[in-house]
Amino acid sequence: KAKGVKFGRKRSIDRDKVKELHEAGAGATDIANQMGIGRSTVYKLLK
Repeated sequence: KAKGVKFGRKRSIDRDKVKELHEAGAGATDIANQMGIGRSTVYKLLK
């Protein structure tokens, strides 16, 4: 950590893309289908 090394797995979901789609008027179900993630995950990311 002192060297600035990141730990753990890289995030697989593009949070910015979810927000873009939401702002463009897409519903949670549509976003979930496009991104291949669960609808509840979409709601969590939009919080």
